[in-house]
Amino acid sequence: MKANETIIPFFNKTPELVAGLNQLGMRNQAEVLFTSLLPGLNNVSNRVRYYSFYCWLIREFYKDKEQVLESEFNQFIRKAEYLLALVHTKGEGVQGIPGITYALNKRHNSSEPYLLEEGIYNSTGKTDGTYWKNTGGVLRQYYSSSLKDISILGENNSNASILNISKEGDFIFGERLATVFQNSVCSNGHKFISLVKKGSVLSEELDQLYDAFNMRHFDSEEEKALIIDMLLQKDYPNREYRHESYRRSTIKYYLQYLKTHTSDKVSDIDFAKYMYNRFLGDSLSDACILGWYRYFLNEEWQYNSSELFCLLLYILSKNGNWYEVKQASELVSTKILESLCVLPERTVKEVCAKLNDIVIPDSPKTIALAAKGFIGLLNRYVENCNIRERSADFSVLFPRSEPEDFFTLMDNIDACINMPIGEWLEKFIVKEIIHRHHEVSQRKYLQTGVASQKFIYEYGHIRFLKETETTHTAPRISTLNDFLSDLGIIVNDALTVEGEELLKRIEDEDRPI
Repeated sequence: MKANETIIPFFNKTPELVAGLNQLGMRNQAEVLFTSLLPGLNNVSNRVRYYSFYCWLIREFYKDKEQVLESEFNQFIRKAEYLLALVHTKGEGVQGIPGITYALNKRHNSSEPYLLEEGIYNSTGKTDGTYWKNTGGVLRQYYSSSLKDISILGENNSNASILNISKEGDFIFGERLATVFQNSVCSNGHKFISLVKKGSVLSEELDQLYDAFNMRHFDSEEEKALIIDMLLQKDYPNREYRHESYRRSTIKYYLQYLKTHTSDKVSDIDFAKYMYNRFLGDSLSDACILGWYRYFLNEEWQYNSSELFCLLLYILSKNGNWYEVKQASELVSTKILESLCVLPERTVKEVCAKLNDIVIPDSPKTIALAAKGFIGLLNRYVENCNIRERSADFSVLFPRSEPEDFFTLMDNIDACINMPIGEWLEKFIVKEIIHRHHEVSQRKYLQTGVASQKFIYEYGHIRFLKETETTHTAPRISTLNDFLSDLGIIVNDALTVEGEELLKRIEDEDRPI
């Protein structure tokens, strides 16, 4: 048998292509920025009262225990979470309660008593098909990282894999939140824990617990006030070398935004644009506004570039043929410039000077969106040409997470300002769309085995595989909105009396003496 020779044919299953989100690898910059600006929150921890609930629950678990096993801890947490979901099957206030779909099905289709063990483990002792698949429950998957960031939760000293609440500090620590939650639920707390230990519950008992354990409502002003103070304290309370208060500042600016906004519904990107415009106005020295300014620019960079990517895929999909990379980029560029009535021989500088005169088409939709994205990139460039000269280095407070971001694009445009716009756009599509997607998808496949490529790339030719869609990142503003709504600070995206008072308090405290 010769080297590298095989007698048996090689068969391999073609990997299933997934949709994915970060097709161009551009979302990382925006995601790192909003993580820095709103630490202690994430996009799946929708109800802020879980913060005090988990502190109380974990303290209850450790009562009269000297040593614990991780399996014992996980089982207790899972039973309590499932019981809490069952409690919320009464009434309509179920949004943002993990496990609620499973709990509703059980309550409507099963006979009493409801056995907690059956809801947390299947017949083989696994978690598949239960209220929550993650073995550590909702706590481990959704909330623990945020609770640790905000310093109310940490690892148990005897076992780093088991969580415990913080006991002391010059900040809002876990023990304090556990105490105010206990004061809020009173005797219902003992009833809840006894049901967890008993392992079964009746509908009548669930209804009795609903008011005290409603995760969307605060009966206790003490508990609500302490959670507000927790959100307003510095970002990483127990880290002496970290003194940022970006979360507090973001809350202040978000309340100011809601006080003046007139639209029917607030979106994450609307708030980011509001902060962007404040920075362009007179807020160059405000670190929090700088962070949101940078977020908005990098979000625009990834979103608008993705619109061009979608047009590329649309063109490739029309006949399924192989295209030379240069041919494909020329087709995308031509479609965009023709739809905008922009001559390809005009220089980048000339086009930038006439952006206000360019009319973006309404259809065809895919071409119109790509044209809008292209003009959006140039508009942000023009708006920010002089900012870098007036402001300090952008990377000092918020370092880049990747070698390239929107400001790299600005540098590129600066260097090509006298180049014909058609030539520049073709090069942008080749480098920033085609090559970037190919590199990102191949790297992801090698690292994770997940196939997310949207075209085949071979010997300078590409061929369509799968479509994609353009999406914004989620910078945790929706979570912040949920938290402030639960706390009674806002209602229907408008400040309440309590919201007005909180805003005034923060503004007064932040005012220089």
